[in-house]
Order: sequence, then C-alpha cells, then structure tokens
Amino acid sequence: MPATLNYPGVYIEEVPSGVRTITGVATSITAFVGFTRRGTPNKAEFVSSFADFERSHGGLDRESPLSYGVRQFFFNGGTQALVVRVASGFASAAWALGDATPTTVLDATAANPGVWGNNLRLSIDRINVRNPDAEFNLIVSQLVVQGGVSQVQVLETHRNLTLNSQSSSFAPSVVNGASQVLRLQRAAGLTFDQAGFAVSKVVIFPLNPALRTISGTLDGSTPFRLELGLGAIADMTALVTSVGAAITSAGLGTRLSASSSVEDGSAGTTCLKLSSLLIGENSAVVLGKGATGELPALIGMGLANGGREVTGDAKFRPVAVSDVVPNIPGNDGTRGTATELIGSPSAKTGMQALLDVDLFNLLCVPETFDMADAQAEIVIQNAAQLCESRRAFLIVDVPLGKTLDDVASWINGVLQSRNAATYFPAVKIADPLDQFRARSMAPSGTLAGVYSRTDAERGVWKAPAGTDATLKGVAQIALP
Repeated sequence: MPATLNYPGVYIEEVPSGVRTITGVATSITAFVGFTRRGTPNKAEFVSSFADFERSHGGLDRESPLSYGVRQFFFNGGTQALVVRVASGFASAAWALGDATPTTVLDATAANPGVWGNNLRLSIDRINVRNPDAEFNLIVSQLVVQGGVSQVQVLETHRNLTLNSQSSSFAPSVVNGASQVLRLQRAAGLTFDQAGFAVSKVVIFPLNPALRTISGTLDGSTPFRLELGLGAIADMTALVTSVGAAITSAGLGTRLSASSSVEDGSAGTTCLKLSSLLIGENSAVVLGKGATGELPALIGMGLANGGREVTGDAKFRPVAVSDVVPNIPGNDGTRGTATELIGSPSAKTGMQALLDVDLFNLLCVPETFDMADAQAEIVIQNAAQLCESRRAFLIVDVPLGKTLDDVASWINGVLQSRNAATYFPAVKIADPLDQFRARSMAPSGTLAGVYSRTDAERGVWKAPAGTDATLKGVAQIALP
C-alpha cells in the first residue's frame, strides 16, 4: 500500500511485477489404439508405466500389437500414455446375488470385459457386520496359482453395506466408488414393503428408571426424543402405554408406534418394539446409546444397547455365500475391425474416444502393421484426420509386405499430411512370450518413446534423430 506522507523525505514503494511464469505443457503424451485383454472398451485410460499397463490392461499378449508398442514406448523413455481398448465380441463376467427367497437383489459384473473376470470369486458375510439384522459384507477374491497350487486370495472387502439407496452405505455406491475389479447394481423391480423397527431385550419388571428418555433417529433423517412419565412401570402393557403417550406428546403419532414383541420382532409380550410407520427402503428406527440408568440401557433397547434394529431395506439382503463363481463367464473378444478401430465421433468409440481427452500429442495404431492394405489405408487416413483436428502427430505403421521399392509410393498414395510420419522398415524385438526369439513388430511405439526421451532430455526443438536417438530393446531392423 502507498506510504502515508507525514513529513518531507524519500519514500519507496514496491509494486508487484506483472510478469507471470508460463507453465509448461506435456509434448509427448502418446495415445495407443487397439486390442488388449483387459481395460474398459472405447475409453482412453491413462498409464504412466508398463507396470500400470500390466495392471489395467493385462500386459503383453501375442494377439495385441498394441501391448508390445506400449512396452517399447516406456522402454525407450516414454512417460505418459493413453490406451484405448478396441475389441469385438467381448463380455464381462457376471453374478446374480439373491436373497433367501431366492430373488436376485444385486447384479455384479467384473469392472471390465475379459476372461480375467472368470477368476474372481464373491462372498457375502452377514455375521461380522455392525448390524447383523440389516447389513452385509461383500468380499471379492481371486483364484490364483502359486507354486503350482490353486488358491483363493482376498482382493477387497467392502463392509457394512445396505440396499438403501438413500444411505451412505448403499452397496452399489460404495463398491463402484472403491473397487478396482467389480461393479454392482441393485436389481430392478424390488418392492420394499417392510417397515423398520427396533426391539429391546427381554424386559424384567417392575421398572423405575432414573432417566426416562428414549432418543434416536427415525427413517434416516428425523431425530426424536421421547419423555416418559414418572412412576414405576409394572408390566409390558404399562410400558407400551407410557411409550405410546410419549410418542403422541412428541408429535410423532403418525410416524412411530410402540408395541410388544419377542426378541426377533414377531408377536409376543416379552420385549418392547418401536416401529416406523413408513413403508419402504428408508424405513428405520435407530436408537442412541443410553446413559447408565436410562431406560434404553436398562431394557437393552436398540442395537447400541444390545437389542436389535431391522431396516426396511433388509427385506432383500443377499444371503450368505462363499466364493461364488460367475453365472456368466467373461470373454476377451477378438481384435476389432478397421471400422471399429476408427470408431464413431458421436458415440466416442474406437480412436474417437480420444475426443474426450484434453491433450494427446502422438498417436499410434500398431494394428495397421499386420492389416490388409485396404483396411490399413482407411485406418491411417482417419487417424491422420483426427490428429490434424487435435493438433497431434501420427506415427504410421506400414503394413507388412512393403519393400524399399514400393513403400514410398504406397504411403504417398495413402496419406499426405504434415501431421504424420512413416518409419520403415519394421523393428525386430526379442519376444518374452516366445522364448525371446526376435519378432518383427510395428515400430511406432519404439519411435514414440524416442520422441518422448528427446523432448525430456533435449527439448521439443531437437529432432528425434541423430546419435542420441538410439532404439532401445531393438535387436535389429527387419529386412524389407
């Protein structure tokens, strides 16, 4: 702020500079489009290492040129990649979890399509939960082979779930937000026609509690407090009458009722029962923890005091099961056609899934390497158009069978774009899935890694060429 000028002299005022630093942006985010065994189809998914790719898309696969391209990309210095899985005929492993009726109450599917989901196993536990009358645990395990022996390993445990869509413990919301391998959906058509209630332990009379307050929450959102009258309570009829009068005094006569029951809530005269008059999944009576000498603590009223609480959504709780296999097996599918690789801009499928991405700099479609010429031409042309519209750069993989005599004329006939480059011939890479025998591979992933390494070490003004542009992991160049 300006100094206050009170007397003659020299005053100095510092003014903030208007200069702002320019934040650098990535220059070699590489998008790969093609077939993988895992991953969400038609969605660009970010990976920052080959280990990431193994976890999310299954790693190397003989049927996936893309997988070798991604491996070479990171091996040659790449750091950021986007992978779009394109496949035909895929299916996700699926389970139908039912209640004791049995009615299907939860539909579960593997997080993405593929045979990998067939090794998942689901278990339901209704004992080791916070409320054994209303909640359940979902345990997700995987069948693995270690030392030649098959065994089931627990991957995830989701605890204290319910089927109340208004609850923070709603099973699909909890699982879909946290699980890496499973997706849940509540089965359609379920009619929740049960009222929630709380039950005490067996009551011993006469009662003359020092504190005569019953407090809690009704139907998930309404707090209540019941104040019982003075005097000893001789029997169950007197207790029900006194609680009923407190309900009326609290203005809850249309929402809460008192009656007698046995400990499971069915008809009887040994326990006190508070029932919600709301019918539906959100119906519930939850009692607070009673203080020493308070009525709920004396009679064990509600879950917090040793009693029981049954909610409206508990009607459709899944039955306890152990290590259930999928009802419907998953399927990897097969490599997509040229049309599927190109995809639809409106549906954001195939390479058009990259329209949902903020930024990518390089594009590789390694499957054109072993496509028929006519199909490869269409894919390459559409990939170049996408790159031009997104200011990206396409690294073209020339189909097999081209020679030094015809490759230039072929590529010039297919594509004339300043947003594309062709590298020829192919590279030979030691294949870990074939006892490390040299195998001809599409070169785009290797070159994209070189681009990325050059940008990081020298900057974008340095061409990815020269003595520094070594091809790592390449055994030799394939003879054209």
